Amino acid sequence: MWCVLSSVLLPHSPAALASPRASPSPPLPSPTALAAPLPTTFDAAAIAAAYSTDGGRAAVRARALTLASTLASLAATLAPPLASAAARGTPPHIASRRGTRAVREALAALGPTAIKLGQAAANRPDLVGVRLADELRLLQDAVAPFATPCAREIIRQELPPRRAAELLAALPEAPAAAASLGQVYRVRLPPAAGGREVAVKVLRPDAVQTVACDLLLARRAAAWAEALRGPRGERLLRPALVGAVDEFFSRLWEEMDLQHEARNIERFRALYGPGGAAARRLRRRGEVVVPEVLRQWSGARVLTMSWVEGEPLLARGQATLAGGELPLVRFGIEATLSQMLEEGVMHCDPHGGNLLRPRGRSARPRLAYLDFGLVSDVPLQVREALVCAVALLLFDRDVPAVASLFSELMLLPAAELEASLPQLQARLQLLADRVLQHDGEGLPKLRFDRLLTELALVAPQFAFQLPPYFLNNARALATLEGMARSADRDFDVLQVVYPFALRRLLSDHRGSPVLRDTLVRLTHDANGRLDLARVNRLLRETAQLTGRSRGRVVLDAALSKGGRGFALSVLQASLRRLGRRLRSRISWRGRSVGGESSQAVG
Repeated sequence: MWCVLSSVLLPHSPAALASPRASPSPPLPSPTALAAPLPTTFDAAAIAAAYSTDGGRAAVRARALTLASTLASLAATLAPPLASAAARGTPPHIASRRGTRAVREALAALGPTAIKLGQAAANRPDLVGVRLADELRLLQDAVAPFATPCAREIIRQELPPRRAAELLAALPEAPAAAASLGQVYRVRLPPAAGGREVAVKVLRPDAVQTVACDLLLARRAAAWAEALRGPRGERLLRPALVGAVDEFFSRLWEEMDLQHEARNIERFRALYGPGGAAARRLRRRGEVVVPEVLRQWSGARVLTMSWVEGEPLLARGQATLAGGELPLVRFGIEATLSQMLEEGVMHCDPHGGNLLRPRGRSARPRLAYLDFGLVSDVPLQVREALVCAVALLLFDRDVPAVASLFSELMLLPAAELEASLPQLQARLQLLADRVLQHDGEGLPKLRFDRLLTELALVAPQFAFQLPPYFLNNARALATLEGMARSADRDFDVLQVVYPFALRRLLSDHRGSPVLRDTLVRLTHDANGRLDLARVNRLLRETAQLTGRSRGRVVLDAALSKGGRGFALSVLQASLRRLGRRLRSRISWRGRSVGGESSQAVG
């Protein structure tokens, strides 16, 4: 629901970005026109209070007019070709050079949120068409920059005089890249400051006030939608839309705090950088490269990092990936699953401009992450419930059991889940029948984007809570799936997700009760007895999909806290079965020898 809402309530960027078809952006209020300074951390009430002055209200009204006029102009440009496509019965993709350019220029003129939506769409040529996706790729690192003198002034304001002078002495006239919220300069520090090559990110000067105006407009629209009632007075839309708007903009607010981004990089690097625990777990499959923060040259609006030399995963202006890059994208999905299901610290903006192929040869895939403004914390209970949901759905096709996990997934309060469980189970069964394509006994095929579309249709029927990590995780996986499908139309994200979930289920280092109960459910019969046939199937599928031997799968389980009891029970059951076979064979031989003796006597 918020995806639809945000697509029409988007912030704008500086006038330099405006297209000929877009209305000029209105002047933003200076800080003195507001009732109070805007808060550093997101607070919707404080932002609304700051804009309670005449100047603040005028700025919000002007912003609404800009949105309306820009979108109306774009609609007038696109209406004729889309109507023609509809008349011919062809898919309504925007394919003409004029149309794709109009979309890209309008999104650029509308600013940070619109640009981010365009960046995400650029990775889904299967949804928006190849030509439009190619055009939107330009939004990932080729947005019109703001003036470098403004960047110099921001650096002077943010850093101590000596540190500012060290950067300014080497700051080039043009940035290396410009994006929705800021731009990056490639700088070589003076020899006295170490002489290393660094990336200096500077926040756009009007970004915070622009996003604040958009927040206020979006909250009004969400409150209006929440107030809609049916003929019997019931709410037509059950999700908490104002809460969803606040959550969306709180993330955007975090992205505009470069000190927050610096902390995100340091957390991520501690896990996936040299010597990190997550890096050790991923080393068999590939390597994640993370820049290093240089705190002495960083502030709230300036962030300095080590420069990562490499090429974007998708070349500028291209939305399709070469087939030879598929292993690297598969590793990117595995790294995302590691963040989502194991570590709980997740980079949520992995579009083609934020993923680099580092320079240098390597036998393993190497993937560099940039732009850590949007990093989600996934609670432990949600990580474990996601693993269980994947295993129950794909191994057992047990949709009712998946529905019962919606409280653990923090999508429904426990009381609401209990009251609506039968309806939810029935709705999810219909959803699964539509999005999972079963072909024989093997793993079903899934289009993740179709799953998200179906879930969006289900959400208004239940009191879903959509925490930030849910939307962010979904967007991250959908983006990477789109890249992979651009290289291989037959790519199936389940071929990566399912083995990762099975490995996590069997090698439970924490000893989670939720994972243990799910493992028992998958490997025991209706009477609660261990079913060795199901155990063998689970081990066989895990071994085949992960490329490990069954013995190694069992050993990994035995060495983990949660899998130790499972491995022991499998060993005991196997020994009992072996004992029964030996006794049966001895008994058979005894009967055979006795029969031969009787014949000899006779």
